[in-house]
Amino acid sequence: MFEALRQGLRALVDKTRPQDRVALISYSDKVKVEAPFSSTRAELGAKIENLVPSGSGTALYKAIAEAARLLRTSDNLNRRRRIVVVATGKAEGNVATLNDKVASLQREGLAVDCAAFASRRIPSFASLQTLAEATGGEYSRVTSEQEMQAATERGIDWLQRSPVVTFELRHLTADGKRHDLGILFVPTGQVAHVAETLPFQERLPWWLVA
Repeated sequence: MFEALRQGLRALVDKTRPQDRVALISYSDKVKVEAPFSSTRAELGAKIENLVPSGSGTALYKAIAEAARLLRTSDNLNRRRRIVVVATGKAEGNVATLNDKVASLQREGLAVDCAAFASRRIPSFASLQTLAEATGGEYSRVTSEQEMQAATERGIDWLQRSPVVTFELRHLTADGKRHDLGILFVPTGQVAHVAETLPFQERLPWWLVA
């Protein structure tokens, strides 16, 4: 199963575009940043080749917290931001931990995509499904090595198909007051309306994640 995960990670990195940034975090009973967002494709590939199963725990929520920290503190990242979680063991933590993590990710606008390997020992990952659905991410329950490889590779597809719009409000003065802003988004002919109330500060342009 681990080799299928490795193959999926290789394919994910191979499909990245020049503007995409990928970081790699491993977790068991400890959490380790294997490669930060500044890593090149070659550096990511080398880290993936050197990954080995280790430890006996699954500190998944700590790993997600570390991923969120990297996204929050790294420079030169646009607002298309997602966390892809691949799990083969049960997440350690209770319902309160899960609820706190969901609330934190929602505040930061971070979607979490989860690919979880179901086995006789761990037939379901209800917590990961809840996490993905509550943050606007995708959840995949996989039962074979082929499905694990495909689900891991799809992580970059989930990122690249997330729509992002950037625009500059040249006709409005940055007065620090809150103004209503409405936007119509038309994907494949279906109109979606986004309405926000935003403070017009000095820094432009404005970013919208739809």
